[in-house]
Amino acid sequence: MVNIGKTGRILTKLLIAFIVIIIVGLLGMSLSAKNAVRARMMIDGHPVAAVTCHPRYTKDGSQALGGNVYTISSKYAYKTGTT
Repeated sequence: MVNIGKTGRILTKLLIAFIVIIIVGLLGMSLSAKNAVRARMMIDGHPVAAVTCHPRYTKDGSQALGGNVYTISSKYAYKTGTT
């Protein structure tokens, strides 16, 4: 007979390992600016758009805001929040 407690601990450890791997993967993706945009899209719940989009550096926007600004085409645009 299988011990339910032992099986539950094994499943818990596997779930924790899976979550850690996902978090490390997202952190690794956020090393470059383009991948940071993709990681943010995945976190917002749009993984297909994140994989297929191609963020582009916007020179004018970067100069205006004083930082690196990357945009995605309106084809992959989505709304966040309730507004």
